[in-house]
Amino acid sequence: MSKDVKRHGARKTAAGGAPATGELPDGTAPANQFDLLAIIDEVLRPLPLATLAIDHRGRVVLANTRALELFNARQSDLQEQPLGELFPAAEASEAAAPADATLSRIAAGGTTLVARRSDGIRFDVRAVAHPWSLKGRAMTLIALQDPSPAADSPKQAAERDELLRVVLSGMPAMVSVKDRYGRYVLVNDYQAEFLGVSPDQAVGRTTSDLIGSDAGSAIDALDRQVASGAGLLFTVEETIKDRNGRDGVWLTTKSALRDSDGEVDKIFSVSIDISEQKLLEERAASLVNYDALTGLPNRPLLMRRIHEAVRHAKRARSRVAIVVLDIDNLKDIERSDGEGATDHVLRRAAIRLSSTIRETDAVGRPGNESFAVLLNHIADPEEALAEGARFAASLGEPFQLRGSLARLQVSHGVAVYPDDGRDEHELMEAADIAINRARTRSRQGREPLQASSQEQSRRRALHNGLRRALEHGQLTMAVLPEVDLATGAIVRGETLTRWRHPEHGDIPPEEFIEVAESSEFLDAFTEWSLREACQTAAGWTEGPLAEVAVVVNLSASQFFYPDLVDLVADTLDQAGLDPGRLAVEVDELAAMQDPDLAANIVAELAAAGVGASLDRFGAEATSLAFVEALQAPSLKIDRSFMADWRNKGGLIRAAATLGGSLGKRMVATGIETVEQLRLARTAGCQGGQGFLFAQPLSVADFVRLVSDTDGKLTLPE
Repeated sequence: MSKDVKRHGARKTAAGGAPATGELPDGTAPANQFDLLAIIDEVLRPLPLATLAIDHRGRVVLANTRALELFNARQSDLQEQPLGELFPAAEASEAAAPADATLSRIAAGGTTLVARRSDGIRFDVRAVAHPWSLKGRAMTLIALQDPSPAADSPKQAAERDELLRVVLSGMPAMVSVKDRYGRYVLVNDYQAEFLGVSPDQAVGRTTSDLIGSDAGSAIDALDRQVASGAGLLFTVEETIKDRNGRDGVWLTTKSALRDSDGEVDKIFSVSIDISEQKLLEERAASLVNYDALTGLPNRPLLMRRIHEAVRHAKRARSRVAIVVLDIDNLKDIERSDGEGATDHVLRRAAIRLSSTIRETDAVGRPGNESFAVLLNHIADPEEALAEGARFAASLGEPFQLRGSLARLQVSHGVAVYPDDGRDEHELMEAADIAINRARTRSRQGREPLQASSQEQSRRRALHNGLRRALEHGQLTMAVLPEVDLATGAIVRGETLTRWRHPEHGDIPPEEFIEVAESSEFLDAFTEWSLREACQTAAGWTEGPLAEVAVVVNLSASQFFYPDLVDLVADTLDQAGLDPGRLAVEVDELAAMQDPDLAANIVAELAAAGVGASLDRFGAEATSLAFVEALQAPSLKIDRSFMADWRNKGGLIRAAATLGGSLGKRMVATGIETVEQLRLARTAGCQGGQGFLFAQPLSVADFVRLVSDTDGKLTLPE
């Protein structure tokens, strides 16, 4: 039987020294895409020798089953235990830095220590240290053995070996023991089946004997290295063909077992099938870099490709261009042709656009309603303008859709390096400005497509100014109260970011948020928004303020930030704020960009105790099934309804009734008059926001309002 073994990379440690290879080679990461600590736990747990994982502080982070038995303890008993608690005699003998000194003694060679069990009983144990690295953090694995094992009778040894074989054969992993010459001493049933032999047939033979020298030589060489003492602990990721020719990915750990003289006597190997994790890892990478609907590169990947194209153009003193194409009538298509129509058209549009570009160009999907084409090797701006017009005309041709024809209304903008921008962010900004100007003059975007120098200058000034604002604390936070319409109680404060530019004055939030979303510091902006809100609310500890929650508004890019849930949890922890006093708010249209992902994010936030609110409810053609599935306890009716309340009173009542039937707390926004307040109440809204109660206030003024009113406004009847 032939096996094809490909090693992706290995970590190894030399006896009595630092890691021999350090980090993995570039491009190899056997465990960094999933929970590496859990994998190490899986590897350590079945080892037939007691093993402790010690972090850089000299504290226990993991103990395998054999170690728990040795110390008569549970995992929770040993977790975070200092080394001195387990080896008190050794610690007492060291004058300074006892944990480091003990580790140094162990690393210098196998040494005998006095250990202490959880019940106080002391015993001698032989310790060998294996330096390790976990996600860049130094760790040490300490293997513990009886320093003077009693000689077993042949019968006792046979019984022990049989018991060990039964236990190991029940493990869902390949487990084997070899002698110092690489010959199998024990093979569990799982590995024997994989090798295509019985466990007894494997004994006394090397891996090369069983699977051939081509595939087995690398494994035998690794065994010889472990046996020589050059590396006492290895973890290696391997791709191995099974006997049916299917590739599987395995995480293999090899450890050296020593005899009573301290010499390597046996080699113990455990191989865990991580094929499923690798598949999930690859799928996750695809989701991170590619649009799920069209398969095109998403905005982050597209921006990286533009960045590389600009770098090449700088060196070659050439031009590259960006053509951004926005689809303006997707909502009309959805209304006229039904749910799913826009997805069908967008997929077809992606195929058509991909077939239209040159081989040297690239197309991506930077937004829900837009495509972008990267044009390499452009002779002059006129060529880029001609290409942009060609792409727009191609997408403007009709698509066959459910027996009818659908036409896309396309606005497009062009930006050329170095004429319109010096990097990928400036180019995308220039193209967006060109589209906005084109829309103003013509819905088809056939008018002048390049942004004016004045508009570009302002965008660049805001881009650079926002960076300085984040770095030097120039952003401020305003708070808009949300009031309980039945009692007048101020229940929440919606946080709003404000920015006063030193040259341009007060910048409208929609403008600087758009700049942030197209910049490289969107993450920093999101972190600032969450941190400022949580730290502010954490300071509200007295009287009615202690009951007030904060709401943080997030744009689509912020809401779909890959680590949003972790970021929220870390921010709450750092601020010391109860999760129940924070809610995250997202626009209905933004959430609908990826309903499944939005529902998952809200569910994860709910599991962490953080609420969610869906803003602008009713403004778009939201799927009712999506609203019902979304675990957002609060829906905020779009303020445009209240602005035209005399004509849209029926819509307000319908929206409130519908949301209430789904068990949602309904909040009316834009309440400015007593008549609007009465309408919100009679419609069934529980909460309200608007200038009738208060305009957005500074934090100090909001605190003063809550304190002066004892947290409850007097509302007109």
